Amino acid sequence: MKDLEKEVKPWENIHVDLAGPWKASFKSIKKGKKKKDTITKNFDVEIQIFTSIDEATSICEIFLVKEKSSNHIAKAFDMYWLCRYPRQKKCIYDNGGEFVGIEFQELLHSYNIEDCPTMVKTHKPIKLWKDYTLLWRIFLG
Repeated sequence: MKDLEKEVKPWENIHVDLAGPWKASFKSIKKGKKKKDTITKNFDVEIQIFTSIDEATSICEIFLVKEKSSNHIAKAFDMYWLCRYPRQKKCIYDNGGEFVGIEFQELLHSYNIEDCPTMVKTHKPIKLWKDYTLLWRIFLG
């Protein structure tokens, strides 16, 4: 069985994915001196999260993203992962427009990271990604 399993070294492969959007509701209450001066506002927002997981160490970073554009995702990936951790050799992602877009591809190329798109139907993100996503769904209600 060991012959069939591929040994992965830390900081070699990173899996990235985008989850959401999920709708969340927030209530803001600003209390006044008198009860009639109290102001209540309801906010409905859509939340998307971007996940980056090192395949060998299972280190995971989850951060909120405002938009799904390739430019925004590339900046977030650079700022929250690439500037903080050792450089990966390969980035594994699905064929979403945010990953196949020119800005994300240029970022990978500038850091000499091999891009590894997968087929959407056969994409097998590691189990941790699914667990983290489930936690976010529970958290957001």
